[in-house]
This record gives sequence, C-alpha cells and structure tokens, in this order.
Amino acid sequence: MFKRAFTLIELLVVIAIIAILAAILFPVFAQAKLAAKSAASISNVKQIGLAELMYAGDADDMMVQLGFWNSGDVDNFINVPGGHWASWALVMDPYQKNVGINGSPVAGPLVRGTEIARRVGTRLMNYGYNYTFLSPSSYAAGWPTPMQSISSTSVNKPATTVMYTDRAARESYGDVVYWYGPSTGWVIIGSSEEPWCYNDPQWWCTDGWGTGSWYQGYVHDIPNGQLTGGVAPRNNNMVNVTFCDGHTKKLALGALAAGTNWNPNIADSAIVMVDMSKYLWSTQ
Repeated sequence: MFKRAFTLIELLVVIAIIAILAAILFPVFAQAKLAAKSAASISNVKQIGLAELMYAGDADDMMVQLGFWNSGDVDNFINVPGGHWASWALVMDPYQKNVGINGSPVAGPLVRGTEIARRVGTRLMNYGYNYTFLSPSSYAAGWPTPMQSISSTSVNKPATTVMYTDRAARESYGDVVYWYGPSTGWVIIGSSEEPWCYNDPQWWCTDGWGTGSWYQGYVHDIPNGQLTGGVAPRNNNMVNVTFCDGHTKKLALGALAAGTNWNPNIADSAIVMVDMSKYLWSTQ
C-alpha cells in the first residue's frame, strides 16, 4: 500500500507555524516568570517589615537602627573608626530566621558560589531602609556618625510612611559601595534614599535622586536606582514598598516621589518639596 509522506512545503509550513507560536509564547512565559519572581520579591520585603515590627515590640517600641558601631561582629573586617559595623539585617536576623529574604529574586542570586549565606545575606541586601526618617543620624556629630532610631508610635502616618523598598543589587553598583567598603560604602548598603534628601541639614544622607546625583556615577542602570538613590524599579518599572504599618504594595517612581517635583530628567539640586502632606518618606 502506498503511504503518502509530507511534502517539503508542508513541512516548512508546520515549522513556520511552530516558530510563530514559539515567538508568541516565549514572551508570555518570560512575563509569567518575572511576575512569579516579583511576587516572591514583594513577599520578601513584607516579611522584612513584619520582622522589624516584631523587633520593635522587643526593643521598647524603637525601630531598628540603620546599623551599629562596635557591634562585636567578628566577620566585619572594616578598619575604620568605630569598627565592627553591623547592618539592620544582622540585628534583625533572629527575627527573620532566613537571610534569603534579604535578596530579591528579580535581582539574581544573593549568595554566589561558596560564600557564607549569613555573611552575604546580612551585608549585601537588595532591600533598603528609610533610614533618614526612621534612623536619623546627626551629620554635625562627625564620623563615625552616631546611630539612633525613633519610636514606632511616633510615626503618625504609618500606613503612608515608607519603611523598606527595593534597592540596588550587589552587581549593579561600583566598587566604592561593594561589600562593606572602601570609603563609606558599607553604610549605604541596605539604605533607601528619600527623594527630598536634604530636607534637614542636621541629618546625614547620601545624595541620591536626580541627574548629577552621587548614585548616577556609581549605580550602573536605571532599574537598579541610578537616578533614584538606589531605590530600584526592577519589577516592571515598579518598586515594592513596605510601609510602617506592615502592609506592602507596588508603586511607580512618580507615586513614590509624591509631594516633590522629581521627574527622571530633573537635577538632584533642583528637587524641592511642593506638598509635604503627600510625601511618603516622613511625617514632618
């Protein structure tokens, strides 16, 4: 019995159809994968915020400090005045029970190769703390700047005051802020700069949002916060934000900078406050 085979034209048509379907489906799969990673990332930053609320419950209602000098952390090898710097992540480690939540799945693996997970996870966090308001440090006091924090009950708008956000990943910034040094790099790791950074000259902050900012020279790309103080819109141009009452949501950069005149093309020196009632970074 004669068996009819596919002709060359028929095979080419089938291959073309498969190629078209693949071209349609692959971006869908990529978007689905990114959405799953983004969901895991927003879960991470929420857990960090809830860990801080538990910490405050055990610390006489005080929010965690950005970091601690003379911490006794023997893994910290910085040879600077004050020494043995410990980040907020190291202090909150007993409440988190999992340093993996300090790394964003969207940003790539936090721990590389044979690195010690606890050491990396408490030093190279992919989430940043709103330290200028919640852990203000006196600029006038000199270096090393004294660390302090405020009472959680003193935040009179906890549902609209930023506590943590996505921030630049470890591979996205220059050597000046890599690991815990050199210079003051170890301090800004784990911090999120507010849009109106210089709202009070007595408090220490790192020049951040806007063109010409310090971060523009040391953070390599916009999704990791090059023009936004390291605040990273890497989740489909959105930022995961946990607020001081513990709830978490995604915000566009414009919404996160509400109350100021910030836009992607404005110079850092030109950012001003236009409506303090809409500002999400402090409650002054």
